[in-house]
Amino acid sequence: MGKKIGLGFLSGLAAPCLIVSIIYIFKYSDYEVLSYLETSYKTGLLEKKLSLGAILNLGIFMLAINLKREMIGRGIFLATLCWGAYIVYLKFFV
Repeated sequence: MGKKIGLGFLSGLAAPCLIVSIIYIFKYSDYEVLSYLETSYKTGLLEKKLSLGAILNLGIFMLAINLKREMIGRGIFLATLCWGAYIVYLKFFV
């Protein structure tokens, strides 16, 4: 049971990182990775890109629920809550 929640949590943490990486590869591959992340952070676009990843978590969550993998879905939900808290922190407190 704990392993399934952990698997869902890790996949939920990876989805926003995957979205940010895909945006980098297709749109900003001319820049270095650190300068891309720094510029995204300074312009406030990092929160928006991570929010897109949180939307991807919704799709993964729905897939897990439809496949009767409720424990994996719980892990994805927990990861989405963590990302949401981090996005709110970046938006309002930094």
